[in-house]
Amino acid sequence: MAVNGTPETLQVHRLPLSKYIDALRWLPPLSAFDRFVVLAVFDSDSNSSAIEIHSLTRSNPSNLTLQSSWSSPSRISSLKVSQTLHKPLIAASTFSGSLHVLLVDPVDVLIESEVSVPGKTLHIGPISCIDVQENGSECVSVGEDGRVNLVSVGNSNLSHRRFFDGNGLVSYTAAKWGVADGVCHGWIGV
Repeated sequence: MAVNGTPETLQVHRLPLSKYIDALRWLPPLSAFDRFVVLAVFDSDSNSSAIEIHSLTRSNPSNLTLQSSWSSPSRISSLKVSQTLHKPLIAASTFSGSLHVLLVDPVDVLIESEVSVPGKTLHIGPISCIDVQENGSECVSVGEDGRVNLVSVGNSNLSHRRFFDGNGLVSYTAAKWGVADGVCHGWIGV
């Protein structure tokens, strides 16, 4: 329902794209007039993956306009967005086990910097899922190898520590930050 109590009509728009969409997230709004969508895409013709930021206008919702793109070293397995104090943050994990944090310029909506943890550092295989704290300061990663890692996001680097290692005896496929009593807790799922 709309704010004034009248029912809203659902509008569905088909947006033809030439790539597979592995994940989609909304970038935190920069103004009341702008909407930006973050896509993790895979091009099967070139066997390449990327993260793309597209603008979506209310006047023409059937048209996406590419704003920025970043090439990924491997196909994206999990994608999250958050808002730091000054900039939107995009976190992406890959099937090769790497983790990438991208900072977005809030004015030009361009990916301006990237820090990463290389593959096979956090997990033996693919990263199943990541989640980012609401303020973008920490990220949790889980994998089928039974490892749970906590990654701290700094200005120019990522530091990480293994929080738990199931030594392959257990597999994790989901992770989520939760807030209870004003304290942030990490939740993992099997």
